[in-house]
Amino acid sequence: LTVTVNSGAAQTIAAITDNAVNTFPSAVNITTAWDINPSAASVTLVGYFSSAASALSNGSFAIPTSQVKGRVPTAGAPNAPASFTAFTQGAVGTVGTASGSLTLFSETITAANKKSSRTIDLELQLDLTGQTATPGTYTGTLNLRAVTQ
Repeated sequence: LTVTVNSGAAQTIAAITDNAVNTFPSAVNITTAWDINPSAASVTLVGYFSSAASALSNGSFAIPTSQVKGRVPTAGAPNAPASFTAFTQGAVGTVGTASGSLTLFSETITAANKKSSRTIDLELQLDLTGQTATPGTYTGTLNLRAVTQ
């Protein structure tokens, strides 16, 4: 079970606009590959931040995961968020953070696809609607991890 970021690993928004939706410049292209026992019911890719209260921080001010949204427009990605959805879901099994996670896809496993892969594009937004951010450089890490269940 492997997760590879093919492109878009580092994202930068040159200047964020308060009280608006700010879109990251490019999608993150991710490949998940597996060779598992068909007794596993599914393979799920989870994106999560280590803290729901602080997805992005400039040292003194934090932007919570409720303001960071993702979607997977890739055709055929099962159970993927087709519209922008906040990273406010719970963990999947032991993977992720309570109120800081988002399931990016969840594929049912059968004997036919027990050895397979899926490549998706993850588009990201910073939704500051109704919010004002403290000026500064914000950084954060979106963790990606696949899990079988």
